Amino acid sequence: MAATADSFNMKTLFDLLTFEWFLPKAFIGLGIGFMLRVIEHYAYYKRKGTVEKLFLWSITVLAQSICVGIPLAYIVLAILIYKFPSETFITVAAYMLPILTGFIALDLRELVRRYNRKE
Repeated sequence: MAATADSFNMKTLFDLLTFEWFLPKAFIGLGIGFMLRVIEHYAYYKRKGTVEKLFLWSITVLAQSICVGIPLAYIVLAILIYKFPSETFITVAAYMLPILTGFIALDLRELVRRYNRKE
């Protein structure tokens, strides 16, 4: 509710994009994206019969999701504010982008690793 009350004093939507406004939404979205990734790998490990490795793997992926997912979501959200100046859209995107970036953080790391091996 504080973000809505403060929106009357905003000059641009970039004034809305503060860490105090973004981080609670980002951690909610990151938690959902991370849980989707864990569920996906749980099904994979269950099929292989090695579910015991899932906890250690999930701790590693959680750190990657936080380090890659939140900054990437913040940067993309800043770009979206510039392209789509709607407070409602930006608020929904603040939840949805961390879901996406938290889920694909592991894939992005692997992509960068493969790209660097080629060179």
